[in-house]
Amino acid sequence: MSEKLLCGKNAIVTGCARGIGKEILERFAYHGANLWACARNLTPEFDEYCKFLAQSYGVIVTPLCFDMRNLDEMRAAVKLLMKSELNVNGLVNNAGISLNALYQMTSERDLRE
Repeated sequence: MSEKLLCGKNAIVTGCARGIGKEILERFAYHGANLWACARNLTPEFDEYCKFLAQSYGVIVTPLCFDMRNLDEMRAAVKLLMKSELNVNGLVNNAGISLNALYQMTSERDLRE
């Protein structure tokens, strides 16, 4: 499949510093999407990976780092997104953790995590 399905589209991908999120980021870049690559921390490896994807696929990949548990950091990230004045065409909310509990038995703190 050589067609760029997302050419000219802009997407936000959370939790993309590793694992499934990293693969989602690469697939979107491969298909031509410009990306906001959201991760908890900006490491040199993550920054280099974003640059690699941008160069390899001819797209814009902007690292956007914040902790989703921190409301102030999330607000600051949204402000940065809004400053770009680009339309957001898609969101992949991949960030998350695994808890071994029934939903009804999960504390509010754990739900926020």
